[in-house]
Amino acid sequence: MNGHCCRKRSSQGMLYFLYTGNLSVESDETLPDILNLAMQYELYALADKVVPHLAAGIDANNIGLRARLLKRHVEREECKRALDIIVERLGRTCRNQFVC
Repeated sequence: MNGHCCRKRSSQGMLYFLYTGNLSVESDETLPDILNLAMQYELYALADKVVPHLAAGIDANNIGLRARLLKRHVEREECKRALDIIVERLGRTCRNQFVC
């Protein structure tokens, strides 16, 4: 997904939340941008809805981006909790790969 398209979908996701109070995203790729918008505009209810999806949808391709994003907003309890979940999962994965 290109940058312009992703930003447009993120803005649409934010507006959808403002009108409905619900989170609606077409792709997990937009979640980091939606969280950035939520934090920029102090839409903490939106941020709190996005954060669990960031932690739940981690994979090898997005873990670095998502962990850095959550770390940037660690003052929010939801972001701290999600970052802790990611770190714990990463530790568990590493331990499982090196068990003899």
